Amino acid sequence: MPTVNPRQLDAYTVQLVDIYAELEREIFERMAELLKADPNMTKEYALEWQIEKMRQIGILNVETINELADKVDITRSELLSTFSRLADDTIYTVDQQVKKLGKETIEEKPSEMDSLLQSLLDSVYDDLENLVNARLPGRNGVVANLYTDIVQQATTSAMVGNKTVNQAVTEAIIKAREKGAPSGFVDKGGRRWNIQNYTDMLIRTRVNQAYNDLSTERMKDYDIDL
Repeated sequence: MPTVNPRQLDAYTVQLVDIYAELEREIFERMAELLKADPNMTKEYALEWQIEKMRQIGILNVETINELADKVDITRSELLSTFSRLADDTIYTVDQQVKKLGKETIEEKPSEMDSLLQSLLDSVYDDLENLVNARLPGRNGVVANLYTDIVQQATTSAMVGNKTVNQAVTEAIIKAREKGAPSGFVDKGGRRWNIQNYTDMLIRTRVNQAYNDLSTERMKDYDIDL
């Protein structure tokens, strides 16, 4: 079993963060497929294209909701696996450090371990579920607003520039992709976090909290308070 220190905690978050990076990528791919126009469609048809695509926003929402539901199911199992593995490694690490102090190690796990893990698991899961079920889907959700912005930008770009609608769509999606799909979370400084950055921050924070809390609880078993 490996020992762990705070500098190695990112190893426990990679798979979880990748789930949401993939989700963000798939959102943009769905939009690109839905917004694709006839390669020869010129600016004369841009407004007609815009009206048609805005009517199709419901299709995107249905696809997005189905995709999000799958991600939530995956995340619950991944969270449980991650926190359980981190807990075992953290307890083992403290035990190994105690051995070096010449103390005899304890076989039993900390009495508060299960309740600590459950509390942290519920907290991070609730936050992630709120993101995927409350902020992203819906006609006024983050995904619909992002889709609307891309359609409007592409329409304007096609009408004023010397490019086809498809070219304008490609440029608008690339520009939006560089910023990332918004998570709907705005911090105290006014910064708007995209899905990948928000979930990365959230998961890393909870993993660090789990490591610190579990280390503290295990040290209590040995009457160590430093």
